[in-house]
Amino acid sequence: MLKRAPNFLPVFRSGKFIAAAALLALLTAGVAQEPLDKAPKPSIPMPEGKFLPGGPLAGYVLPKSSQNTGDGPEVELFPGSVEHWRGYMMKYVPMRSFFDVQSLLKRWIAAEQPGVPKNLIEQYVSPVYDQPENGQATDTGKKLPAVPVVRCEAGKPVFALDLGELEPGLYAVRVIGAVPKEKLRRFRSPVFLRMKINDGPDGAESTYRISTGYVDEFYNVGTFYFHALTKQAFKAELSVDEGSEAPLLIHDISLDDVLAGTERRAIKTRSILPENPAPAADGEEDVADVAPAVPTEKPKRKITLPQFTPEERLARDQAIWNWLPPLNTPAAWGPAKWEPAEQGVAEKTAAQIAADFGVWEAAGGREVTNFNAQTGFTIDPKMQNAFLVNTKLGLSYTMDDLRARKPLPDPFPYKDTGNGLFFPDKANPEKG
Repeated sequence: MLKRAPNFLPVFRSGKFIAAAALLALLTAGVAQEPLDKAPKPSIPMPEGKFLPGGPLAGYVLPKSSQNTGDGPEVELFPGSVEHWRGYMMKYVPMRSFFDVQSLLKRWIAAEQPGVPKNLIEQYVSPVYDQPENGQATDTGKKLPAVPVVRCEAGKPVFALDLGELEPGLYAVRVIGAVPKEKLRRFRSPVFLRMKINDGPDGAESTYRISTGYVDEFYNVGTFYFHALTKQAFKAELSVDEGSEAPLLIHDISLDDVLAGTERRAIKTRSILPENPAPAADGEEDVADVAPAVPTEKPKRKITLPQFTPEERLARDQAIWNWLPPLNTPAAWGPAKWEPAEQGVAEKTAAQIAADFGVWEAAGGREVTNFNAQTGFTIDPKMQNAFLVNTKLGLSYTMDDLRARKPLPDPFPYKDTGNGLFFPDKANPEKG
């Protein structure tokens, strides 16, 4: 039986959207090999108090943060936290982080980790900003107490994290850090994080790379998600990656249970539609025979139920899993233009690149018109692994290529591996 399910599934928690990968896999029968009724134990005792409306999934009522930066207010995510959390919609509705005392399983203070060179450890005094409902934050001139941080650059140091034995589920490794104010520019210098972890089948290692978003206050600058397919021990190595152009001051790293507060049992335990319905004369099954309990006065509608052998079903399940972007794949709206960013590279505009080397476009097969109405999956098997094509150069880039983090193929000269390419303007920190 396939042990995974689609990567992206939106769920809600206190008004916040989050891509909780494989939640569907954990709530349907026959997906994981291990029982799902064992929730990981948080590392910090739960607060004595009430849940927010919505119960455990919504989370605990948390105290207001002593480092609040303006309208909101911010809450203290867990005792001793230096992390800020703000959301755009806080000015309209109550919001809070998806990760807090309820989800926290482990926490590593970066400066206390073995093997970190002492010359990389320093004290950081975070500024205090006032963040209005609308507009730019302003520095109040106040400072928070100094805390130890590790100044991280490409490849040094490498944090070795013993995540312990974890139950089947979905987890997150989060990095809390900041960048010194003198290194900030409106067009941010890129900072990448890399993590290697044994989260594959039979303990195989995966390597993930993500870009970070940062300011000079402590925020969650990057989050790596991973599946625990079976109960096992996990280890990870985390570092700032090559291509980073600003130092990242890391204060702490946490391991969080993404499914904290959810009902950890198989909700669906049987098939709703018959596995092998008797075909009608025209090869279709009458919807009234499939779901006779649903009253309707409308004319009967015909549906076709796909028929698969066990081998075909496993192959189709695997194709559905691989058809979706892998975990920790960044996404952005396009072709949106964000000031002060310009599309292109340092020496060419986007139009010049297109003229010389063509344009990477969606390969197709993911449009609604190509979906099977009953399964929501592309009806063309040849398109199930398709992702991007460059018709001018006759090139393709598949979902397998994206999963392997391969660069765009030759002769296309700009080797994006999925995180984008950044070209800060050396003469003007406002542009790039």
